[in-house]
Amino acid sequence: MVHSYPALSIIYQEVKNPEPHPRCHVPQWISHLIWWHNRLFAQIRYMDITESVTPLLLSDQRLVSVCTTEEPFTLKIENAGLVVDSLEIQYPEGGFAGGSLKASTTQAFFVFSYYSGQSEECFQLFRIKPKLHEVAASGYMYGEASSCAFSPDEKILVFALPFSCSEWWQAWDDEEVGVDDAGHRFLDFGVLCLQPTEGGNFSTHTLRITPPDSWAPKREDYDPFLKPDFRAINSLAVSMPWGVEVLTLPLNEVVHLTPPNG
Repeated sequence: MVHSYPALSIIYQEVKNPEPHPRCHVPQWISHLIWWHNRLFAQIRYMDITESVTPLLLSDQRLVSVCTTEEPFTLKIENAGLVVDSLEIQYPEGGFAGGSLKASTTQAFFVFSYYSGQSEECFQLFRIKPKLHEVAASGYMYGEASSCAFSPDEKILVFALPFSCSEWWQAWDDEEVGVDDAGHRFLDFGVLCLQPTEGGNFSTHTLRITPPDSWAPKREDYDPFLKPDFRAINSLAVSMPWGVEVLTLPLNEVVHLTPPNG
């Protein structure tokens, strides 16, 4: 498992400004010692503790990449090895452990999704033309193993985020479940975030599993990624541990799913 070290951002700030705090008077030799200590440990910030982000090759042979080895991050679009556009991205407050790039069908948009290594994931949506710029950003949300999809008309980005990437049934076994007004037990599996590509706020829709009576989950390996896939403008398929579920848009705030018995 890849981990990030958000606490090191505090140390890193000390390197930028080695002077002691004006309200904290200390002898000069101690100040120098602290400065060298901070400088040494700040190098850990950019050691190989993250996964590199695979560049995105567009159909016109331009290359989209993100440099995560320096702060702030830099998004770049290159053509024949020359940088033709770039944009700086602030280092995530929760840390950074890896991410990926994915383009829409016509490649008018792309999404940069990434994770902190501490069960937090997020997305940033960008438009490529006429100039590279950010359309929306979610900020970190609780969850693991996110996946994304654009609608066929490219008006919506779906960010699908399970709450866990393994043993999703554990909460059920531990009886850490909710109970609805009818007395049925339920388990919230994750969320679907729908972001308009024109900008504005995204909507959040909870995937709620409400099993039939005497139901027991299959405790076996499964692919944790929801893999959202538009079958049509108003039809969205998601991959659940027991199989594919096809949802009809617009979605309710809570999307109820009933797994098969056995």
